[in-house]
Amino acid sequence: MSRSMRRCGAFLSLFLAACASSANVVPERDTHSVRQLDTPAGTFRVESNSVDATVTAAAPVSVEEAWKALPAVYTRLGLVGGVLDEAGWAYGQRQSIVRRRLAGTPISTYLDCGASTPGVSNADTYTVTLAVVTRVQAGPAGGGSRISTRVEAQARSPGGSDQPVRCTSNNVLERRILEMLSAR
Repeated sequence: MSRSMRRCGAFLSLFLAACASSANVVPERDTHSVRQLDTPAGTFRVESNSVDATVTAAAPVSVEEAWKALPAVYTRLGLVGGVLDEAGWAYGQRQSIVRRRLAGTPISTYLDCGASTPGVSNADTYTVTLAVVTRVQAGPAGGGSRISTRVEAQARSPGGSDQPVRCTSNNVLERRILEMLSAR
Protein backbone atom coordinates (compact mmCIF):
# COMPACT_ATOMS: atom_id res chain seq x y z
CA MET A 1 0.00 0.00 0.00
CA SER A 2 1.36 3.39 -0.92
CA ARG A 3 2.27 5.96 1.69
CA SER A 4 -0.42 8.39 0.51
CA MET A 5 -3.09 5.66 0.68
CA ARG A 6 -2.05 4.88 4.29
CA ARG A 7 -2.22 8.59 5.12
CA CYS A 8 -5.65 8.88 3.51
CA GLY A 9 -6.81 5.77 5.40
CA ALA A 10 -5.54 7.26 8.66
CA PHE A 11 -7.32 10.54 7.89
CA LEU A 12 -10.59 8.77 7.14
CA SER A 13 -10.31 6.73 10.36
CA LEU A 14 -9.73 9.88 12.43
CA PHE A 15 -12.54 11.71 10.62
CA LEU A 16 -15.03 8.91 11.23
CA ALA A 17 -13.96 8.51 14.86
CA ALA A 18 -14.46 12.24 15.44
CA CYS A 19 -18.02 11.98 14.12
CA ALA A 20 -19.07 9.19 16.47
CA SER A 21 -21.71 10.14 19.01
CA SER A 22 -21.50 9.54 22.75
CA ALA A 23 -23.87 7.65 25.02
CA ASN A 24 -26.07 9.12 27.77
CA VAL A 25 -27.24 12.12 25.80
CA VAL A 26 -30.52 13.24 24.28
CA PRO A 27 -30.19 13.72 20.49
CA GLU A 28 -31.41 17.08 19.27
CA ARG A 29 -30.54 17.28 15.59
CA ASP A 30 -29.09 14.74 13.18
CA THR A 31 -27.10 16.10 10.24
CA HIS A 32 -25.69 14.35 7.20
CA SER A 33 -22.95 15.78 5.01
CA VAL A 34 -21.09 14.63 1.94
CA ARG A 35 -17.70 16.03 0.98
CA GLN A 36 -15.24 15.26 -1.76
CA LEU A 37 -11.65 14.70 -0.69
CA ASP A 38 -9.01 15.09 -3.42
CA THR A 39 -5.68 13.45 -2.61
CA PRO A 40 -2.65 12.39 -4.66
CA ALA A 41 -4.02 8.84 -4.41
CA GLY A 42 -7.37 9.79 -5.92
CA THR A 43 -10.70 11.39 -5.14
CA PHE A 44 -12.78 10.08 -2.26
CA ARG A 45 -16.36 10.76 -1.28
CA VAL A 46 -16.63 11.18 2.50
CA GLU A 47 -20.05 10.93 4.11
CA SER A 48 -20.57 11.78 7.75
CA ASN A 49 -23.42 11.84 10.20
CA SER A 50 -23.34 13.86 13.37
CA VAL A 51 -25.76 14.33 16.19
CA ASP A 52 -25.97 17.57 18.14
CA ALA A 53 -26.91 16.62 21.66
CA THR A 54 -27.89 18.09 24.96
CA VAL A 55 -26.95 16.39 28.22
CA THR A 56 -29.91 16.45 30.61
CA ALA A 57 -30.07 15.09 34.16
CA ALA A 58 -31.86 15.61 37.47
CA ALA A 59 -30.20 17.69 40.18
CA PRO A 60 -31.05 17.67 43.90
CA VAL A 61 -31.28 21.48 44.09
CA SER A 62 -34.22 23.77 43.41
CA VAL A 63 -34.54 25.70 40.17
CA GLU A 64 -33.81 28.93 42.06
CA GLU A 65 -30.68 27.51 43.76
CA ALA A 66 -29.33 26.16 40.47
CA TRP A 67 -30.06 29.46 38.69
CA LYS A 68 -28.26 31.50 41.36
CA ALA A 69 -25.25 29.15 41.27
CA LEU A 70 -24.74 29.12 37.48
CA PRO A 71 -22.58 32.29 37.26
CA ALA A 72 -20.11 30.92 39.85
CA VAL A 73 -20.04 27.49 38.19
CA TYR A 74 -19.29 29.00 34.78
CA THR A 75 -16.58 31.24 36.23
CA ARG A 76 -14.94 28.32 38.04
CA LEU A 77 -14.84 26.36 34.77
CA GLY A 78 -13.28 29.28 32.89
CA LEU A 79 -16.43 30.11 30.95
CA VAL A 80 -17.81 33.59 30.43
CA GLY A 81 -21.56 33.39 30.83
CA GLY A 82 -24.60 35.56 31.04
CA VAL A 83 -28.38 35.37 31.13
CA LEU A 84 -29.59 34.39 27.66
CA ASP A 85 -33.28 33.92 28.42
CA GLU A 86 -34.44 34.76 31.94
CA ALA A 87 -38.00 33.52 31.37
CA GLY A 88 -36.66 30.25 29.95
CA TRP A 89 -33.96 29.94 32.64
CA ALA A 90 -31.16 29.82 30.01
CA TYR A 91 -27.64 30.86 30.99
CA GLY A 92 -24.41 30.61 29.03
CA GLN A 93 -22.37 31.94 26.18
CA ARG A 94 -23.36 31.89 22.53
CA GLN A 95 -19.86 32.37 21.16
CA SER A 96 -16.52 32.59 22.88
CA ILE A 97 -13.00 32.16 21.52
CA VAL A 98 -10.80 29.84 23.59
CA ARG A 99 -7.27 28.59 23.10
CA ARG A 100 -5.63 25.52 24.58
CA ARG A 101 -7.17 25.55 28.10
CA LEU A 102 -10.25 26.38 30.12
CA ALA A 103 -9.39 27.20 33.76
CA GLY A 104 -6.16 25.20 33.45
CA THR A 105 -7.80 22.14 31.87
CA PRO A 106 -6.82 21.19 28.29
CA ILE A 107 -9.72 21.83 25.93
CA SER A 108 -9.33 18.29 24.58
CA THR A 109 -10.70 17.10 27.94
CA TYR A 110 -14.02 18.61 26.88
CA LEU A 111 -13.97 18.50 23.07
CA ASP A 112 -12.92 16.21 20.25
CA CYS A 113 -11.93 18.32 17.24
CA GLY A 114 -9.98 15.56 15.52
CA ALA A 115 -6.22 15.55 15.05
CA SER A 116 -4.19 16.92 12.17
CA THR A 117 -1.06 15.25 13.55
CA PRO A 118 -1.29 11.79 15.16
CA GLY A 119 -1.39 12.13 18.94
CA VAL A 120 -1.94 15.91 18.89
CA SER A 121 -5.52 17.07 19.44
CA ASN A 122 -6.78 19.96 17.32
CA ALA A 123 -8.73 21.14 20.37
CA ASP A 124 -5.43 21.92 22.11
CA THR A 125 -3.68 23.57 19.15
CA TYR A 126 -6.45 25.25 17.14
CA THR A 127 -8.50 28.34 18.02
CA VAL A 128 -11.85 27.06 19.27
CA THR A 129 -15.15 28.92 18.99
CA LEU A 130 -17.28 27.61 21.83
CA ALA A 131 -20.97 27.94 22.73
CA VAL A 132 -22.27 26.57 26.04
CA VAL A 133 -25.89 26.96 27.13
CA THR A 134 -27.39 25.58 30.34
CA ARG A 135 -31.14 25.51 30.94
CA VAL A 136 -32.72 24.94 34.34
CA GLN A 137 -36.19 23.39 34.54
CA ALA A 138 -38.44 22.20 37.33
CA GLY A 139 -37.77 18.61 38.30
CA PRO A 140 -40.25 15.89 39.21
CA ALA A 141 -43.06 16.63 41.66
CA GLY A 142 -40.79 15.68 44.59
CA GLY A 143 -38.56 18.70 44.01
CA GLY A 144 -35.16 19.30 42.57
CA SER A 145 -34.50 20.46 39.04
CA ARG A 146 -33.51 19.24 35.60
CA ILE A 147 -30.30 20.66 34.18
CA SER A 148 -29.75 20.61 30.41
CA THR A 149 -26.44 21.73 28.95
CA ARG A 150 -25.56 21.93 25.27
CA VAL A 151 -22.00 22.41 24.03
CA GLU A 152 -21.24 23.28 20.41
CA ALA A 153 -17.83 24.13 19.03
CA GLN A 154 -15.69 24.44 15.96
CA ALA A 155 -11.95 24.87 15.63
CA ARG A 156 -9.74 26.66 13.13
CA SER A 157 -6.03 26.11 12.55
CA PRO A 158 -3.72 28.84 13.91
CA GLY A 159 -3.08 30.19 10.41
CA GLY A 160 -6.82 30.45 9.88
CA SER A 161 -6.58 29.48 6.21
CA ASP A 162 -8.38 26.14 6.54
CA GLN A 163 -12.10 25.57 6.85
CA PRO A 164 -13.22 25.26 10.47
CA VAL A 165 -13.37 21.76 11.91
CA ARG A 166 -16.55 20.77 13.74
CA CYS A 167 -15.91 19.59 17.29
CA THR A 168 -17.98 17.16 19.32
CA SER A 169 -18.40 17.24 23.05
CA ASN A 170 -16.88 14.52 25.23
CA ASN A 171 -19.76 15.28 27.68
CA VAL A 172 -17.24 16.10 30.42
CA LEU A 173 -18.03 19.83 30.60
CA GLU A 174 -21.76 19.15 30.77
CA ARG A 175 -21.25 16.64 33.58
CA ARG A 176 -18.98 19.01 35.52
CA ILE A 177 -21.61 21.73 35.35
CA LEU A 178 -24.21 19.27 36.67
CA GLU A 179 -21.91 17.99 39.44
CA MET A 180 -21.02 21.50 40.59
CA LEU A 181 -24.68 22.57 40.65
CA SER A 182 -25.66 19.38 42.50
CA ALA A 183 -22.98 19.98 45.16
CA ARG A 184 -24.57 23.30 46.18
